[in-house]
Amino acid sequence: MTDAAPVPSTPAHAGEPTTLWQEPRRWWITPLVLFLIGFCCLAALSGKRILQPSADNHFVYLADSYLHGTTEMRVPPPHGNDWATVTILTLQSGATYRGFWWDRGEREFLATTGEFYRFDADELRGMRTEKEVYVSFPPGPAVLMLPGVAIFGMAFNDVLFTVFFGALNIALFYLVLRMLRRTGRSGLNEADCIWITALFGFGTAHGWCTVFGTVWFTALVVGVTFTLLYLFLGVIVVWLLWAQIWRTLPDTALRIKRDV
Repeated sequence: MTDAAPVPSTPAHAGEPTTLWQEPRRWWITPLVLFLIGFCCLAALSGKRILQPSADNHFVYLADSYLHGTTEMRVPPPHGNDWATVTILTLQSGATYRGFWWDRGEREFLATTGEFYRFDADELRGMRTEKEVYVSFPPGPAVLMLPGVAIFGMAFNDVLFTVFFGALNIALFYLVLRMLRRTGRSGLNEADCIWITALFGFGTAHGWCTVFGTVWFTALVVGVTFTLLYLFLGVIVVWLLWAQIWRTLPDTALRIKRDV
């Protein structure tokens, strides 16, 4: 009698979903280490900039306005770069217009309602003008800054804020690669995922944008954060969908067979 040949273990189906929570309990250690390394490296690369807010911390001003229930700036802007100014024009007749001068020399005025006016010189005699200043950028990063601005006020450090999200992007980028590998959608191994993550964090424009802060680069870095979250969560949703399909198909087929 010969010994029976060992039965090879049946590999998991190539298309079978694998969820993150099915991995070892310490799956979060590598992303955390990458975050901490990324934060320290990006903070070091930012140099002295990390010690104080940037000169173009528009989102801090917008967060301050939100905390006081308005979109108009409460604090005068520190310079004239990239703010939105609305002129309130009050004529001697008492008529009021909100907008901006299209051509001051030609007395042409564009209202915020979209209407275009051309005033006579007599109409503008004795006129009064006031100005309202607004931040000309979308609110996303400002909303995330609300807790920090509520605590630190206008001294909130937008460079440090951007470095934090830059380091978070490094961890999220790794998680996206890891999730794709775990589901068989990528042929990368663990080392590949880490090296590509390092290339993303420090070998692309992402790293360069992160260390400056400022309204433009902060917006770009936070935009990458939400893009990576979308990809990460999107993969999970696809997994759950396929998991439900694979679990439902056998029962459905059995019911059909019984009915037939």
